[in-house]
Parts: sequence; structure tokens; C-alpha cells
Amino acid sequence: KPFDGRREVPSSQKIGVVFSGRQAPGCHDLLCGMVDVLRTSHNSKVLGFVGGTHGLFDRHVVELTPELCKAYAGTGGLELLGRTVDRLKSEEELESARMACQELGLTGLVLVGGARTNTDTAYLAEHFKRKGSSTTVIGVPCGIEGSMVNEFVEASVGFDSASKAVAQLVGNTAIDGSS
Repeated sequence: KPFDGRREVPSSQKIGVVFSGRQAPGCHDLLCGMVDVLRTSHNSKVLGFVGGTHGLFDRHVVELTPELCKAYAGTGGLELLGRTVDRLKSEEELESARMACQELGLTGLVLVGGARTNTDTAYLAEHFKRKGSSTTVIGVPCGIEGSMVNEFVEASVGFDSASKAVAQLVGNTAIDGSS
């Protein structure tokens, strides 16, 4: 049977999300989309770590529900969960993240941020693999500067919104200046 672009989401998924790095439009909508998709999966949920990586280390989570996400849909910023701009550098931090995922029974961990966050995601995924963790680690490129564009990433979350907003401001200024 040919692949039609749709797959059934496996049941009993427990996905954690961490906002890291700078603010960008679209991050709340990413959460809303994840919650919508996992709603179709029996016994699955999305957990948001409050306060970025510090929330991950401290296991400070909130279950993201459709009702909660609805209030933040279409809004900019990272207000729902908060964020950090720190790095996952040390072996102790990598291990603390792995232990948090293990204790919470996460099947997946999503880190949302820019180039540094996605570099940290790669280190974290390697650490999880070395330690035999069953948690899948994913990085979502999110930033207004478009620095993560390559052959695999067409645009980062937030770049399109930011570039359209700036273009509108430039256009408005040009019209105002000519009148």
C-alpha cells in the first residue's frame, strides 16, 4: 500500500516539551498541534515543562490539554511554559534530563529553540542512546532569524510570521513616507 502521508499515532505516548532559547511566533501553535494529534491516540498526553530546562531538571510539568492550549492558540511568545536560555552542557545536566524523562515515563522529549537548542538536542539524543534510554529526543527549530534553514529544514517555526510582520512595517513606512 502506498504511503499517503498519514500514519496512525501509536497509543500510550507521553511526550514532554521544553521551550529553550529566544521567543518566536508559532511556538504555542506547535503545542496546540501536538495536543491535537495526540488526542487521537489512546492513553496519550503532552506534558509541558514549566521554566524550560530548569523545569525539566526539577520535573515541574503541566499536562497540556485542548482547553489550556486554546487560550494560547495564535499567540506569540512562550508564556504558557516559560523558557530558559541556558545550555545543556555538562554530563550531570544530560543525565539529569535523562533521569527526569525516565521517572516521568516519557516516550518522547521535544526541545523547541534555535541553533544552540538543536545542538544540545543532538548531544542529549546521543547521551540517551549511550545510556540505553527508550525516550526519543527531537529538536524543533524555532526562531525569527532563519539561521537553521538547510536541505532538511525549509523554515524554522516563527520565521515566516516575523518576516511578514517586518515586510508589512517596511511597506507601511514607505507609504507613510511618500504621502
